Amino acid sequence: MQQVISGAMLALKLVSAYFLIVALFALKKPKPIPRANPKTRFACVIAARNEERVIGELVQSLLQQNYPKTLYVMPNNCTDHTALAAIRAGAAILKPRSEVHCKGDALHEAFETLLRKDYDAFCVFDADNVVDADFLSRMNDAFLAGARVTKGAM
Repeated sequence: MQQVISGAMLALKLVSAYFLIVALFALKKPKPIPRANPKTRFACVIAARNEERVIGELVQSLLQQNYPKTLYVMPNNCTDHTALAAIRAGAAILKPRSEVHCKGDALHEAFETLLRKDYDAFCVFDADNVVDADFLSRMNDAFLAGARVTKGAM
């Protein structure tokens, strides 16, 4: 029995040491990303299902970016007027070539279409997001500093 308790204590100590090391890395300050001129060609993609009430605000915040961009909405089995609300707000609509059943299907089809165009990166948004006017500029900075994938935060 003593060996089982000793083994469990050793395992607990190893797990604790692991979490201590991870916590210490959290104290490290990330190096700043330098500002850069706009070079990255972004396609902003919104896979939206029944988002008529909120999509206009996101589209407007994306159109007000201090950065050149292209904005697409891929309706996903909508039973409301999401596509019409997006068009009225200024977005382009990607029409599905086949039936889409979920957000993943909608994004897959959107990327299949957009990968044939000359974009450097894609930004995917939920329809209830609103973005800061410098969001794409900061994403550009990150990509030009060498990032392959980035994530925005609220």
